[in-house]
Amino acid sequence: MSLIPLLAIVGTTLLHVPPAPSGSTSPPSRFGLYYSGPPCPEVQVDRTYSQFQVNLARESELLEGRLIGGPEGVAVIARDAGQGIELVSNASRADWLLSYPFIEDGIGVWGRPILGPRCQTEEGSFYVEAVFPLVLLQGSIDPRLDLMRRSGVSGLQQEVRAYRGALSESSGKPEVDPLVIPTFHAAERLEEELFEHEAARGLVPWRVRLMGPEEPFDPSGTVDILLSGADGSTGMFGHIAVGGDGQVYNIYPKGSDRGAPDILPLGDYLFNAQRGMAMRRPTWILRLEGLPQDVVAAFDHDMRSQIQDIQDGRAVYHPTANNCTVASLRALTHLGFEVAAAHYFTRRFPRPAFARILERLPGLISSDVLKVRRVELIFVPQVPVRPSEGGAPNRPLRDRSRLVSSR
Repeated sequence: MSLIPLLAIVGTTLLHVPPAPSGSTSPPSRFGLYYSGPPCPEVQVDRTYSQFQVNLARESELLEGRLIGGPEGVAVIARDAGQGIELVSNASRADWLLSYPFIEDGIGVWGRPILGPRCQTEEGSFYVEAVFPLVLLQGSIDPRLDLMRRSGVSGLQQEVRAYRGALSESSGKPEVDPLVIPTFHAAERLEEELFEHEAARGLVPWRVRLMGPEEPFDPSGTVDILLSGADGSTGMFGHIAVGGDGQVYNIYPKGSDRGAPDILPLGDYLFNAQRGMAMRRPTWILRLEGLPQDVVAAFDHDMRSQIQDIQDGRAVYHPTANNCTVASLRALTHLGFEVAAAHYFTRRFPRPAFARILERLPGLISSDVLKVRRVELIFVPQVPVRPSEGGAPNRPLRDRSRLVSSR
């Protein structure tokens, strides 16, 4: 079984693992030689990029470890127990790894076991669907990711401090020396700075704590609100989704070749071009932690029901009447974010909805409607790709210009 060259390059470049010695066999070809028998029952089949059959297990799995170079240039994920698993893929979806930071400290690999003869799992190899740095999404904030420790971003840091002051004042636990700025203006100015042209195209990820203790809470009490920017080829207003506990409830048109309503792992949604569609655009995640379990359960049930209704044809996806924004805001009513009182654009388009959520958050906390114990903001850069370059989600009716493709 062979590996795509780019993953092999990652193993040798980022981790400084010596390449295969000169005189060894040639580098592996682009496509691996999988079992080419008939389709296995109850499995996923991938023939997107190849001329041969690939039988994969139905359920995705998450592997964690370090990415290293193996014999003959193969890429291997090394796990704590010393077990090495070869990573294979039908095509390169990992060009971005060559310039993405923090990979050497540990990666998460979403993918599926490969099925061989007799449709049984082949041990020692794994089909990669998404690869990402763990420190970006899990655990406490790594100092290298902390936005407030960065240089050259003083404008954004100032607006974060102002918004942090508004949240801490609302919670009754003021931070040291908060900037006194009215809540609405703090949220508005933060939004403008977040989506500033250059900031939205930054290639370095960051995280920042906006309220609450340093250490995160149990992910089962977490709700994520994700806003992705424009990608230069599809859509004008970005994309919004909600999720929690490592999952994303993704609302897309049923039957679309770019996705369909489904529940995806967070890593899959952010880093897999085939299912998440987020590789061509940056994503901002507002993470609400320590929420009551009954609130999260009601939110979860609502989103699952909406996705199931669209999948089964009981509800129809519509670009404005029942789209990603409408569905997400409908579920967020369980947290206190009203829909009926919102402006037309706020209820139907991603960026105004995200801005409204930032604006309403301090008031919901101060009124004790939303019992949240910790708030965090995460920036996931756009993955570098050839077809187009993403940016911030556009303002409806103000900026409908297409973004210039990168070469």
